Amino acid sequence: MQISLKSPIETLPEETKVAIFNQLKSPKDLAMASLVSKAWQQLAEDPSLWKAQFCRQWKKLTFSTRPTLNSNWKKIYKKKHQILKEVKRNKLTLCEDRCKYDTYQLPGFAASETVKLKVEKKVAFIQVTPGTAQVYSLEEKGCQLVFDNLKDENSRLIHYLEGHMIQVTQEGSLYRWPLKEPFPSQPLSRVRNFEEAHVDQELLILVLPQRKQFAIFNIENGLKCYESPFFRSSIRSLDCRDNQILIQCEDGALYFIKVIRKENASQNLEPILLDGLFLDPLCKELVQFDEKRIIILGKDAKKRLCTVWDAASGKKIFEGSLERESKFHLNSKSKCITASAYNGEKLAVGFDKGYVVFYEPTTGKRIASHSFDLSPVQFLSFDCDQEHCWVATNPYNLIECLNITDKPKTVGAFCPNRLTKVDIEGNLMGIYVDERRLACYDKGGELDVWDFAKASLSHFPP
Repeated sequence: MQISLKSPIETLPEETKVAIFNQLKSPKDLAMASLVSKAWQQLAEDPSLWKAQFCRQWKKLTFSTRPTLNSNWKKIYKKKHQILKEVKRNKLTLCEDRCKYDTYQLPGFAASETVKLKVEKKVAFIQVTPGTAQVYSLEEKGCQLVFDNLKDENSRLIHYLEGHMIQVTQEGSLYRWPLKEPFPSQPLSRVRNFEEAHVDQELLILVLPQRKQFAIFNIENGLKCYESPFFRSSIRSLDCRDNQILIQCEDGALYFIKVIRKENASQNLEPILLDGLFLDPLCKELVQFDEKRIIILGKDAKKRLCTVWDAASGKKIFEGSLERESKFHLNSKSKCITASAYNGEKLAVGFDKGYVVFYEPTTGKRIASHSFDLSPVQFLSFDCDQEHCWVATNPYNLIECLNITDKPKTVGAFCPNRLTKVDIEGNLMGIYVDERRLACYDKGGELDVWDFAKASLSHFPP
């Protein structure tokens, strides 16, 4: 009689074993499993398991995760974890000498207004219109203009993602090329006629002619991932964030598409119809959504109307007015809501009287508030650590950081060190913030970048 010492799992097909290990929800669980046997240790190193861990933790996937580290997802995960650990340590006290600070004069700067500012590694992407942008390479001793298509009237969409430029032309040609290489002679693909183009991470979303249908393409290879059914009414607006899409039709119907993954061809992308109709045009600054909820705010600060839907079912879970302060409170005199942000747990709402109020999104109950003089709140963004919130007022003078773990309090205030508060009012054109950087630039083409993953060894110069 022969006795096998193999565990039952080791007799299963490889893809089944990986699927079982994929149920382990943390790197600690994978580490524990790897101690069982050499076979389990080898299985716990599978790149797809660490890719899944990365997606659970940070959601976003980028081009750099593949070519720069040769698909070693365990190494990718550990590098990301170490960077964010350093960021968190440096953010304990957000003062001038706890982060690396650089200022750049942007040569050839010609943007009179901005759609988007994005700063990644050594690159600054300044989008002026949906189809035009200027891109700068940032070095220790200065910067240089490496891409400029402000005069390109044929460009309908331009985007930068981890070392690559993405462009869609009027004729429906999709181009993707490394930033520091020449523009390609041939397009990646022809994506057909379209009315409107959007890009979100590795996905290109096109509103098709007649505006009753949309299609999704993989911008890595130009192949179509999905084509929606026809809507009963024309698409009025489409908003895409973190691989999710919110659509408003002309008849007021709202549709939500959850978590699109380009590598999952079998996923169900059937649009979820949200309860009720929303007839007013959506204001992007007052719309928030994630995998759990869709939130739409009204602009009238006196009414403070808010509607919240469950993202899975499309059912309304809150509809009414957000809790107000007493009639004697200064913020009760606010006339309009100017900004909002949402981190999955809290809803932050900015008012024209300079207040930011935090709410519980499923009940509309007020959690806390903080005052920023009497200037309208223009910019709101939760930090990825869930402990901080970035706030700027209009006219921009300071970009302030609130610690929101308990009662909100200011723990840092940032502005270009070359300017006084009087100089900077109304001068800033754009702000960018991510898990490790804060950046802003002004009308004179001065770009300022604070990097919280790198602690400065000296104070700012006077």
